[in-house]
Amino acid sequence: MSQTVSMVTPDRSGIVVDGEFIAGFPHIASMTERDQLRVALWAQKVAPHSVTPEQQKLLTERPRPDVSERIEGQRQDRILRSPLVRALWDDLDERQQALVLNPDRELGKRFPLSTGELSRLTGMTKRQVQYWSERHLLPFWLSENGHRQFEAAAAIVAFALSTSKQHDRQHYASVAEGNQPLAAMRRAVSVVGLSALMVADRFDSHELERTEQTLRLVADAVRELRGAREAGGLEAVGPLQLLT
Repeated sequence: MSQTVSMVTPDRSGIVVDGEFIAGFPHIASMTERDQLRVALWAQKVAPHSVTPEQQKLLTERPRPDVSERIEGQRQDRILRSPLVRALWDDLDERQQALVLNPDRELGKRFPLSTGELSRLTGMTKRQVQYWSERHLLPFWLSENGHRQFEAAAAIVAFALSTSKQHDRQHYASVAEGNQPLAAMRRAVSVVGLSALMVADRFDSHELERTEQTLRLVADAVRELRGAREAGGLEAVGPLQLLT
């Protein structure tokens, strides 16, 4: 059974493999080639002196994506239209929404943004932007030279994260990066949902309606994902496409 790397540690001193900490960024033959490449990329970025010959070979031979800004723009537009992203948009304050709509007022340019530019726009540090994008919480695409490019959807999520408490953000990351993220999500929804429902009389009807809508959107996406898998078309249909 292959080992699975789940994340680079917050202090970037090593990786977590099957729930266990491993110092540094070693090449581990029992990993899938995809995970070996992920570790090699982290090593190249964080500790280039530690890159092994096997990792250098992976980095040299990895296929370079045929980047098309038009295609990436279309994909990012689909993500932006996701009802779940729109739900996060509704929680932003007027200033944050204005910055998403007109980033040029703050930065002097429009989307896409670099890591540093998204940091300046949202008030997050560059380290935080890198951290949350590595944990798949901020959508991005890679330019031809391998730099991360962030669109409006990433800014919306970044603002939502920036106003969340630190322990909440860590929980989001642990759920997203865990070996069983869906099981962790179900437990969180069940525990917090049960607690909230016991005091449901404190919430107005608008809040209850928005909660119901969000849960329904997730349920619909999961249902369509199951259908795509059963039909054998999972590779052609990504989860974010199902939310558009």
